Amino acid sequence: MLNRKASSADYKGPPIRWTLAEQVSPGAAAVLIVDMQVDFVADDGVLGRRGVNMAAARQVIPRVNALVDEARAAGIPVIWIRTTHRLSDSPPPYLAMYMPAGREGRWDEGELPACEGSPGAELHPEVVPAREDELVVVKRTYSAFYGTPLAQILTALGLETIILAGVNTNVCIHATAADAFFQGWYPVLCSDACATAEPAIQDAFLATHERFYGLTATVEELARVWRSVEAPVAS
Repeated sequence: MLNRKASSADYKGPPIRWTLAEQVSPGAAAVLIVDMQVDFVADDGVLGRRGVNMAAARQVIPRVNALVDEARAAGIPVIWIRTTHRLSDSPPPYLAMYMPAGREGRWDEGELPACEGSPGAELHPEVVPAREDELVVVKRTYSAFYGTPLAQILTALGLETIILAGVNTNVCIHATAADAFFQGWYPVLCSDACATAEPAIQDAFLATHERFYGLTATVEELARVWRSVEAPVAS
């Protein structure tokens, strides 16, 4: 028996949001600001003290702030994703990656990035502060979905798209985007409001996202959709 070509009549799911305007329209999307914390952005944070180049993370702060401002003006929910670590319950593979001093027997919790209760776990002071009515989701590992209520929050709000900004593009943002895609949300990467230390890695992960996971857009491209009189709705 010959295989029959698929047609639109075979699809039984919800309406597909094909375009950027459909995916990020008010009522469909939330902005997720990922890990804009001292230890992941500042030169004097844990990673900066270890010699990681933090220039790109610092330079993206104005674009992150602009994205938050545009989202708020359009009535787009802003959800703050924060990493918080505890030595007591961090997975061994994570400690093997991020506690190199442990190999030398120096089990100092201050060596762990974004350690719970430490100054390094706080939002970077140059980032626009979260409002009282904005949700904060605390994660323990790369993906903002793993072990958190993020999926339930998005479902309760009736949202279909997450717009990702912050750091690092190739680690927590990528892991969150991939998990969103696997679970049925559209992941949109805000290309000029996310960063990682190496430009080549940034470019590679933006290209990977566009090829395998979803759309990318600049702050201005998103703002143009939100400023439009009527944002298109999927049909």
